Amino acid sequence: MVSGTTALIPVVMGIGTEQLIIEYLTHLDTPAVKVAEATGEFTDIDCKVIPGKVIIQGILHQQTYLVNQEGVVFHAADNASFSKFIEVENASPQMSCRVIPEIEDICANLLNECTLEQRVVVSIKAILIKEQEVPFSPHFRMQASN
Repeated sequence: MVSGTTALIPVVMGIGTEQLIIEYLTHLDTPAVKVAEATGEFTDIDCKVIPGKVIIQGILHQQTYLVNQEGVVFHAADNASFSKFIEVENASPQMSCRVIPEIEDICANLLNECTLEQRVVVSIKAILIKEQEVPFSPHFRMQASN
């Protein structure tokens, strides 16, 4: 029997997914008559694993392009903080996490010419990872399959 060694391998220990709705109002300095486009991206995503759950926090940076009364397109930007608990069976603080946020839908509506109502539907996936020692032989070789 050949004596081997061990390697630390990241192993997925659990996955949890939740949805949330981020809603907020924005005051516009320039009056608008319609929304042309709204986009968003995530920044400063952080996660903390506690027993049975993952705490996710981050910022949604949203950019909205609007049209004024003269037909000129202008831009408004917002940052909305959010947080969410995601239950993941067997989660423990010894695990690390990876967060995959996804914008499922953005709805931006003018309530009046200077007030923009925004709703963003977000799906957040938390993947829990723990490094485990796995035995491995220095004589192990991968063979290409045909």
